[in-house]
Amino acid sequence: MQVVLGTREADWQTVMDITLTRVFLTSKYGICQIVESGGGSIVNVSSIGGMREMFDPHTYSTATTVTVNCVAPGGIDTEMISS
Repeated sequence: MQVVLGTREADWQTVMDITLTRVFLTSKYGICQIVESGGGSIVNVSSIGGMREMFDPHTYSTATTVTVNCVAPGGIDTEMISS
């Protein structure tokens, strides 16, 4: 419970924008191109963080536990992970 209580709304929104809104907008605008070209696929790249607890289980895992067909590579050392 302390993790949830200690999370700032701005941090929550940043993670949601990076993980969910980005995928939504890419799919939303990519679908038009796929339909116009006669078909295709959208492949979303996920993270192992959605399958096991990492640095921020309630925020990051919430955004990555939607069931989709995806590729889930190992962790990548990014600024977000480092902070």
